[in-house]
Amino acid sequence: MKLTNFRQLPSLALAACIVAVAGVSPATSQDTQRIAATVNDAVISTYDVEQRVNLFIFSTGLERSPQTIARFRQQALRQLIDEVLQVQESQRWELTVSPQELEETVSDVAGRNNLEAEQLFELLRESNVNPQTLLAQI
Repeated sequence: MKLTNFRQLPSLALAACIVAVAGVSPATSQDTQRIAATVNDAVISTYDVEQRVNLFIFSTGLERSPQTIARFRQQALRQLIDEVLQVQESQRWELTVSPQELEETVSDVAGRNNLEAEQLFELLRESNVNPQTLLAQI
């Protein structure tokens, strides 16, 4: 399923990263716990990168193929590095976002795709995307 208007997330998205970035990596196998990058003291795992690739594939509606995965992997890593830097800067400035603001943003994204938030999360799960990955991106 292709999400429409997915890239038009509100600017409060930066602050929302603070809420979710720490909990993005509930991986279970040793391979998914490898370090893909270190940004200052923050680690980005290969699980984080793979989840973001899965989210890209889900949101674009492209077919999952080795070529698609390879194309999105570097883009996902760059985006995650940028987001970690943004989170670190927002923490430095003590910016926060309320759970209500995060919930409203998720509802907005779901609504633009004619879904309820829980329906969006279920579609993510069916596409092997942990919903935390979307929350971290927001």
